[in-house]
Amino acid sequence: MQDFLEYMRTLQVWQQLDRPTQAESPNSFSIATIQSLGSPQQIPDYARNHALLQHPWLLSFQNPPLRHTHLEDLATTEEKLGVLVADHPRLSSLIRETSVSRNLETWLKQRYLISWCFPNWLTAVASKLPTPQTRIPLLKNLYEEHGLSGKSGHSKPHPQMWQQLFEELSAMDLLSRYAIAPGESIPLPKSSQELLPGTQRFLQIYTTACFQYPAAFGLGILAFTESILPYENQLILAGLKKLGISTKGQEFFAVHCDCDQDHAEEILDVIEQIANSPQTLWQVRQGVAMAVRARQGFYDDLHRELVLLRQETVESGRG
Repeated sequence: MQDFLEYMRTLQVWQQLDRPTQAESPNSFSIATIQSLGSPQQIPDYARNHALLQHPWLLSFQNPPLRHTHLEDLATTEEKLGVLVADHPRLSSLIRETSVSRNLETWLKQRYLISWCFPNWLTAVASKLPTPQTRIPLLKNLYEEHGLSGKSGHSKPHPQMWQQLFEELSAMDLLSRYAIAPGESIPLPKSSQELLPGTQRFLQIYTTACFQYPAAFGLGILAFTESILPYENQLILAGLKKLGISTKGQEFFAVHCDCDQDHAEEILDVIEQIANSPQTLWQVRQGVAMAVRARQGFYDDLHRELVLLRQETVESGRG
């Protein structure tokens, strides 16, 4: 755990946030209001209907330009011609430098880092829980992350699933800065300069809440995260499929469409066991609000980069 916190310091994200107090507005850590969130049991509905799922970056990702698509899957001649043009040796090298490919690579690197951090946040929250009964659901989640759950279809460590996606995108020449050879480790960022500000803030919020705040804050963050991820991942999967990514390359996101709903329910059961006071319930809601803020900033910065890259592509084309 100490090594993880040292790494966070290397990325300049291990700077403790001021803990909110009940004297502050309930929205102190949220872009969207959370006053409509009643009991913790409403978190899954709150996540499923959250405006984050309509974020412009997510909507853009699920509708990428046609690349590496099987011609027989396309309905019109125009679409087939588009793929043939994209496969032209000279034009394909230009397409690889377009805004979409570069933004895809940025997202991939930042999103992998968040996934890599997740078991540490999970462990930190579990270590604060008072009884084996409250710790076990989070530890089961941790086991699944490492492919040790014993469940059918969940026997592969999640980093291995990421490896599959990185290797496939590299083989398709969709990665340049972060391309890897088969069997090569996925490199982690070495400094904050490799992070978007929204990613840096995301890591700061999650790390501080899970390591420094009472367990209820972390449970709120984890409950919202596990509740919204199945719907986020459905949008990501739609984009990966349109890019021609194989089922193997999609595996990480497909698995989490399935298992994260169960994880959310298990975390809500833990919250029900420990949230026995108005203060603890308030802390859970603040954790939810912090998760919203972190994810909003993450996608805002990805979309901001995409817009800037598109502008650069247009301007270079004019030149």
